[in-house]
Amino acid sequence: MSDGTGQPKQLVTSRYHQQPKCISKDGKIVIYTEGINPETGMDIWMIQMEGDSNPKPLLNSHFNEAHPILSPEGNWLAYMTDETGQNEVFVRSFPDLENKTQI
Repeated sequence: MSDGTGQPKQLVTSRYHQQPKCISKDGKIVIYTEGINPETGMDIWMIQMEGDSNPKPLLNSHFNEAHPILSPEGNWLAYMTDETGQNEVFVRSFPDLENKTQI
């Protein structure tokens, strides 16, 4: 709990390093990075705090995806990727990730 009550609870386990990056405004989604996987590099994952709490990969290609952050309304995800051969910032609609724009 954010107020310090209760006991800590591990939400995710992995053999790769994980780092929380942002939480949705309503506190229901945690977005984190995981890496470095030898096959997919640094990836972006999410976990829901209610309902299905299984971790889900958001972006896990053979490129590195890192530094995710949600827009204040929670409908866009900005992140860095090296898919163009250099580090660039992209935004995608969230949670569907359909619309992608390079910034």
